[in-house]
Amino acid sequence: MNIQIMRTFAKLRQILVVIFLVIFLSACAPRPNQVEKNANSFVESTTEEVESVVEASREVVFTYGGQHNLPPQLILTLGGEPVLFPSGYVRLVGVVSGGKPTACLELGGRGLAVGVGEEIDDYRIERVLEKSVTLIRKGEVLR
Repeated sequence: MNIQIMRTFAKLRQILVVIFLVIFLSACAPRPNQVEKNANSFVESTTEEVESVVEASREVVFTYGGQHNLPPQLILTLGGEPVLFPSGYVRLVGVVSGGKPTACLELGGRGLAVGVGEEIDDYRIERVLEKSVTLIRKGEVLR
């Protein structure tokens, strides 16, 4: 009789473990509406990313023969947008004032210090002011 009671308790214990396991796993499973919400938010975020990638850009991707339609006079200002030169993008990152003012430029990701009269590609530094630099295409005269 003692062995029968022990076997019955063992079976009951196994059944209880299975029931608790089923309840635990069903409580952890996501509900169907949560799965749909997560899927919808993923699709929305993915379409937003795709839309931002597809937007048109005015940036030059390739220029034939290295020719650019740059004006005869350029004025680079501190904090201004970079300009595409044949050797890379150029922007003004600083100005050192003093006896001989020097413009600190970034050309193609590298630092460059230039003074009045020095040349970059087809341009010559004409004027270095406190917050701007004037570049003139070679052969042009400042107006």
